[in-house]
Amino acid sequence: WDLTGQELQRIPLPRPNNVDVRQGVHVDSEVLDLSVATLRENGGLRAFAVDPSSRLLSDITADGGLEVPEVDDPYGLCLYSRPGDGALFAFVTSRSGDSAEAVHQYLLEGDGGGHVRGSFVRTLGVGAIGSLVEGLVADDVAGHLYAAEENVAVHKFFADPALGLDGLIASFAIEDGISGDREGLALHARSDGTGYILLSSQGNSSLKVYPREGSGGDLDSHPLILTVKTLGATSSDGIDATSVSFGASFPQGLVVKHHSPGRNFALFAWEDVAGGILAGCPP
Repeated sequence: WDLTGQELQRIPLPRPNNVDVRQGVHVDSEVLDLSVATLRENGGLRAFAVDPSSRLLSDITADGGLEVPEVDDPYGLCLYSRPGDGALFAFVTSRSGDSAEAVHQYLLEGDGGGHVRGSFVRTLGVGAIGSLVEGLVADDVAGHLYAAEENVAVHKFFADPALGLDGLIASFAIEDGISGDREGLALHARSDGTGYILLSSQGNSSLKVYPREGSGGDLDSHPLILTVKTLGATSSDGIDATSVSFGASFPQGLVVKHHSPGRNFALFAWEDVAGGILAGCPP
């Protein structure tokens, strides 16, 4: 859809579940905007190039698919683009099976023919995650992965496998008046390194807001700073956010929130979410 709610394209897929996007991805000799989705029915991923003019998608998944055999039932997904070399990774979780208590990381790269293939890199969260995770978001600049264990907390890990640091950094959103599942995760990231981590509290249809840059001089302290009720978007699973200006309707960016009863999405201008309390667009 575009931002007025007009449908631009419909692509039938075998039970797609989660999706993420990154711009400026190197696929062999091309630089592309890329969208990747999990497919629960056939157990893999699907990669699409996004045409910047038409905003339409074209499937560029490598022959044989983007398989994730380490994941029993592909569910949550987010992308991470490493700033140093532009390498693109996908983090994937499972809805069921032994692999449900972890996050699995895959390197996505060109296959030499302009299509995207994947290879397994590592598993995160073993021993730290004890139940279902769906909501995921990666902070490319800071180099962190956030994973929402639905009934427990949001867990923080290092996103770059080259660091060799696979352990849990911190957990937060443990209490904070959260009702039901900890669902969608999103970043409202400012160019000065500050910003907000947004979490969907499904049971009371609200957004929980945490500082991206930490608190009190501790980069890994993420206390609750605001709860926002989102009228028109209830029992939400997925959310997304951006600080990029989209003109008169969304001058300081926006938040997109799934509305479960209506099977649709609601768009909120950032200044309405911030309510004069949170910071606005990038300086």
